[in-house]
Amino acid sequence: MLPVVEMEKAESFADEADAVLIVGSTVSVWPAAGIPIAMAKLGKPMVIVNQGETDADELADVVIEENASTAVGAIVDALVGRVDTVGAG
Repeated sequence: MLPVVEMEKAESFADEADAVLIVGSTVSVWPAAGIPIAMAKLGKPMVIVNQGETDADELADVVIEENASTAVGAIVDALVGRVDTVGAG
């Protein structure tokens, strides 16, 4: 069982988040798995990076079935490029 204080912190962060990025998790361990699932049901965009299926794939806006280090590196590169492009104008 996860400590109550840590779950409350996670729920607070989730309330403030604009989107969900799940990396290297099957989203099957409760109660923690309930947090991203609840966020997706509220309409917050969800991206999952995992090798293999997860319990939340059907809720995700994007599922990337790839090694986490490879995929997250590419995501960061794309976002940094986008920020640089937007900031340059």
